[in-house]
This record gives sequence, C-alpha cells and structure tokens, in this order.
Amino acid sequence: MKSYGSSDFQAIRIGYYFLGCPKYSIYTKVIKLVRRIGMGKRILYLLMIVIVLSFTQGCGKNTNPKGDFQTYIKNWVNKDFQQMYSILDSESKKKVEETAFVDRYKKIYEGIDVTKIDIQPKYPKEYKEENGYVSIPFEAKIMTVAGEIKFDHTAKFKKENISKDKEVWRIKWDSSMIFPDMADGDKIRIIETSGYRGAIYDRNEKPLAISDQQGKRQYPNGISSGHLTGYVRPITKEELDARKGKGYKETDWIGKSGVEKDFEEQLRPKNGAEIYIEDSKKGKKKVLAHKEAKDGENIKLTVDSAIQTALYNQIQSEAAAGVVMNPKTGEILGLVSAPSYNPQDFVSGMSDDVWNGLNNNPNKPFTNRFTSAYAPGSTFKTISAAIGLDTNKLNPNEDKQISGLTWQKPNWGKHFVKRVHEYGGGSNLRNALVYSDNIYFAKVGLEVGTDLFTQGAMKFGIGEKMPFDMSLKTSQLSNKGITSEAQLADSAYGQAEVLMNPIQMVTEYTFMSNDGNVIKPKLLLKEGASPEIWKKSVCSKENADLIKQYLGEVVSDDHGTAHGAAMPNVALAGKTGTAELKLTQDDENGQEIGWFIAFDKDNAKLSVGIMIENVKGRGGSGMVVPKVKSIFEQFYK
Repeated sequence: MKSYGSSDFQAIRIGYYFLGCPKYSIYTKVIKLVRRIGMGKRILYLLMIVIVLSFTQGCGKNTNPKGDFQTYIKNWVNKDFQQMYSILDSESKKKVEETAFVDRYKKIYEGIDVTKIDIQPKYPKEYKEENGYVSIPFEAKIMTVAGEIKFDHTAKFKKENISKDKEVWRIKWDSSMIFPDMADGDKIRIIETSGYRGAIYDRNEKPLAISDQQGKRQYPNGISSGHLTGYVRPITKEELDARKGKGYKETDWIGKSGVEKDFEEQLRPKNGAEIYIEDSKKGKKKVLAHKEAKDGENIKLTVDSAIQTALYNQIQSEAAAGVVMNPKTGEILGLVSAPSYNPQDFVSGMSDDVWNGLNNNPNKPFTNRFTSAYAPGSTFKTISAAIGLDTNKLNPNEDKQISGLTWQKPNWGKHFVKRVHEYGGGSNLRNALVYSDNIYFAKVGLEVGTDLFTQGAMKFGIGEKMPFDMSLKTSQLSNKGITSEAQLADSAYGQAEVLMNPIQMVTEYTFMSNDGNVIKPKLLLKEGASPEIWKKSVCSKENADLIKQYLGEVVSDDHGTAHGAAMPNVALAGKTGTAELKLTQDDENGQEIGWFIAFDKDNAKLSVGIMIENVKGRGGSGMVVPKVKSIFEQFYK
C-alpha cells in the first residue's frame, strides 16, 4: 500500500469537500505526478488537477440537494414557474403537467397579489435518506394583498440520472408545496373589502369632498372649488402598474388633480382582504391571511368655504387665479382658478355637451392657474424695492430726474423702457410706487447690479421650490441667468424672463406684515400649529415698514394706481401690475396680464391677490382692483 504525506490527504479532503466527488481513486492517481514538487506548492497543484479531473472523469458534484434546492428557491422568488417545474422529480411530473403547474401558480399568485417571496432553508449538518428521499426544512414568507403568509414546510429530494454520467437532485412536489394545508382539489380564494375615502373639510368643518354611504364621491362646494379639491376617477392600467405593490386594485378610484391627487396617500382607503383555502366542497378550510379595511384619513384645509365662493364669484368669467391668505399665519383662506369645472361631473358622469364645452373653451378650464407661473409685471417692484433698500444701493428720497415716457441707455440699440405717464413731485421711491414707474425701477435694477439683484431675489426664495402642500410651478428670475443690462432693467419691474406663481407672489408680500420675514404658506390646517417663517430677514424691519407705508399710499392717494380699492374703515396697502406678453418690443398684438395684490396694512388679517389674463383694452390691472376690494368688503362685513 502506498503511503502519502499529510499535504496529499489535505488536497484530497479539500477536493472531496468542495466538489462533492465520491471517486476517491481519481485523486490518488495524480499524486504520483506531483510527489517531487515542494510541499508548499503541492496542495495547490493537487487541487488544480483534482478540479480538472472531477469534470473530465464524470465526477458528479451533487452529493446533497443543497445546490438544486438553491436553484429551486431562486426560481420561486423570481416567480419563474417553468424553471421551478424543471426541478420536479419524475413522479411529480407524472401527476401534474407543466402547463397546469405554471397556470396554477400564476393564477394563485396574481390573484392574491404576491409582491415578495422570502424562503429560508434550514440545511441539516448531515443528510439522511429515508425511503429514497432527503429532507430539507424551510421557512416561507410570502407578502400578499392581505399581508404576510408565513409557514414552515419540508422539501423532499431524491437523486435522478439525467445522463449516463450525471446525477441530479429533484424535488417531490404536491399541492402542499404551494401552502402546507392545501390538497390537490383545493383552491385559493380571496375576499376583498373596501374602506371609505377620507373626507376633505374646510377650516369650519364644512365638507368640500365626502363619500356617501355607497362610497360615491360628493363635492358640495362644486365648481367654486373645482381646481382646489380636484376630482377622482377610476384607476387606469398605467396608474395601477406604477403603484404595483401599494395595495391598489382594478376597481379603485384615485385622485386625479388638486387636493385629491396631492393628498392621495392620506385620503385613499386601505383595502382589506382575506385569503383562505377552499376545499373541494367549497368550505373554508383554512384562513391564510386577513387584513381589515381602513378608511382614508380625513383632512382639514385652512380654506374658508365662504371666502372661496366669494373669490370664485369675482373671477368666474375670466381666465384668472385668486389667492386669499392670512399674512400672519400663512393660512390660505381661498384658492381659485377660473374658469373652473364641477368635479361632481367626473364622478356622476359627464355629458358630451359638458365635455365639449370644457374642451372647446378658449380659456382652458382644465388649466390650474394658481399652480402655474406668470409674468408679474409691476407687482414685482415691491421685491425690487426691498432688494435696493437692503443693499444700500437705493436712496428712497433721491430724485432720479426722470422725464418723458421712454428711456434707454446709449448702447441698447432699439431697446427701451416705457412708463405709462409722467408725474410731479420728483422721481423718488414713494412716487415710483404710487405711479408705478417702470423707468425708475429699471434704473434701480442697474444700480443694484446683476450679482446683488440675483442674490436678493434668492433671499426671497425665487428660483427654488416653495414649501407648500400642493405641487406648484417654481418661480424664476430668469431662464439661465441675467445676461445683459437691458434684461436686468426689465427684470426689476417684473418683465423680461421673470415668472411668479400666484401663491408665491402673495406669500412674498407677507414680509411687510412680519418685520421683513416671509411667512410659510399653509393649506393643511393643523390644530395648535404655530406660524412658520419661510424666508427670514429678506430685508430689515425699517425697510419693510417703509415699503408698506408707500403701498398704503398706492391705495390712499387720489393718483395711486390702486386708489379704486380705498375703503372708509380699512387701510389697504397694495400694488397693481400689468405684464406685457410680446414677442418683440414692437409687437402690437401681444396680450396683457393684470395683477393686484393687497393687504390690510394695520390689522394684517387678510391678503388678497388676483391675476387675470387677457386684460389688454379692458382697463389693464385697473379691472382687477375692484374685484380684490370686493373680497375685503365681504370679509369685513
């Protein structure tokens, strides 16, 4: 008998362990070839040769079913039922055809919406064969629409020859491998239950959107809150696919716009379900998982239904947006886009006449204008004034000696700045705001300079996403930066590429009611919540108070552009703005947007902003002033 060194046997043991090859003689045949190699390298060489011989000499690797079970588990987790079937033993395949096997798994797993499968085998230290089978216990966790189904089971394997020199392990399968209590004639059933969608209330708990006893959505405020509440519709296949694994089903309704969409996660009910095994006699054999349905969360908005309706009535015939806010708390009291639609029509069924009327309306009723962004015109001068004062580039008392209705710098070519009319008393900040002088603010922008003006706008949050409970178009100072003096000049009075969202525009004006701080706007009412500052110290308190004083004179002065809003018992402050929409400066066909933003100067209880499109030839921003005034009158009445 030949004798071998310890390193020889170590190589044999390593090869046997990793390769699972029972042909011990193969290894001994090669030892003579490497007897003369140094001891340090002998193990490496032996192992390399053993690996080659194990494949070339027909040595099988499967001394136990671990590898084949891992393959089966991988296919199971991936829901590759065809590959799972390929690992069944021959006896199991005689009892169930591949098509039936695959279809059964697919039908069951799709029916109970299996989203995750976790299989944890418990491999034994020694594999013992009983009645020709080797057993491997395992734990299964299957996540379904009704929650997790967890069970323990045992997989049984036996060896089968698939070729002359190759043996594999194949699993014994029956219906219990789907779920342990399941027999061949049993079926999986699911009973689904639905909760009610959460209600939307105004600040006084008046319903804006509720579900009736049959779950049908109702919108009591109707058309006046159409864009605010939005509406629900049956979920589409695309939406269902995008929300796979989140508990939605084909019969669900989903928020399509407005609060219904932006608060979908809170409002949607969580569907309930019970999954059970049904026996051949249609009896409930065993409950596998059960989840109770839950109603959606009710939410309360800061909106006041009476103010909401009053605001809508002022602009219902226009292409417009209206915002009413408490400037001290940031609470939105009214939020309207016009023209609007009745969200009830999307639930109850919309006639062809109504649908065609909405689609063919040139004012585009489906456009939500309070989430969009527009050129702010002269309402932006308030921000420019704050930037100029706080950078010490603007002396409010200096007379800029402006004359005439147009002005330009020598190197501007055909570009010029135009104002509406001349006035006496000097071209100072007070008069420039009262008379809305574009030339004055163009000069302010140039004196501040591009860098400081851009930095000042950033302090107001212009160019960044404003924190709000609904998705809004982000306001901007420019598309890709201010690139010329002319653009800087035009930007300072709210033209060029400046775009402002109506909610943000009204929000920015709150710095005059909060000592130079911009309040954070709120739409979701939370009991006991304190006001929050969004932008701190956009300018000093002294400068904020000075601008507020001058905006008060925009209303109180007989020549002020907003004098039409003057009220006998309420001191309003505000600013009008008429933005021109032109392709070129010579364009005579361009339209105009009219703005007016006002707030009660002394009590700071209410801020109102209205933006109306297409005001050219209809009085410009002047037509907006009485509409804003009307909201104050109704509020204080």
